[in-house]
Amino acid sequence: MVRWLILGVAVVGILVAALLPTKVQQEAEPSSGDVVDAGVFVLLEAGVPILEEEFELVSSPTKGYILISEARLAYEGEEATLGQQYHLDPDLVPQFYQMALATPLGPRILTATARPGGIDMDLWIGGGESTEQVSESVDVEGDLMVIDNNVISHFVVALLAARLEAIDREFTAAVPQALLVRPARLEGPNAIEILVNGEPLAARRYDLRIGETRAAIVTLDGRMIGLEIAADDLFAYRADTFPNGFVLPEEVQESSSGAPGSP
Repeated sequence: MVRWLILGVAVVGILVAALLPTKVQQEAEPSSGDVVDAGVFVLLEAGVPILEEEFELVSSPTKGYILISEARLAYEGEEATLGQQYHLDPDLVPQFYQMALATPLGPRILTATARPGGIDMDLWIGGGESTEQVSESVDVEGDLMVIDNNVISHFVVALLAARLEAIDREFTAAVPQALLVRPARLEGPNAIEILVNGEPLAARRYDLRIGETRAAIVTLDGRMIGLEIAADDLFAYRADTFPNGFVLPEEVQESSSGAPGSP
């Protein structure tokens, strides 16, 4: 998981207005629609909460899907918020992604714009006359999903696209904060039992590999409720469904903690 250490609270609207061109700001405006999923994820590192993300995914037959979320972070004594929005067409093909946040080096804005056969990613650093821009344009063959590891909700969208067969189980994951793409593969689901307040509950597990990163995605009644990247001691759970979290069986933990690149 790529992290930026945060200083203070990022006022997303101000950062976007200060750093992004007018055309990009207009493209990023959300629209209303039917709620596909909404909730709150809490991310733990070594059992310590470091992020809480509230998200909403809406859909419209004409405008497609829009994922909007706000996350509150606490890391190494600093607290902050970040905001992101992710637009996909009615067939769940990515169109545009944007995130705004603040770092020790100043504010940063990430954007990713899909195009036929590839994706263009931009990072704006700083503000005012000192703004710097770093860009990367990458050609992509096959299906594409944007998965920003600073939030959990992008995994919800990728899983939805796979379950609806909008993408193949082998696809390309764009990682905008690193300005790169990685091959991805999703397998499953497999039946598992999780422990909720000490009681077993039947659930399902998907295994996702993005480059050398291996993750276990847990679902219940078709909704994503958890994510574990055991190699990095990271675990996210759906706090609106399980306020006290839940426990994964050992075999799931082992499946997401293997050596990078191992089968």
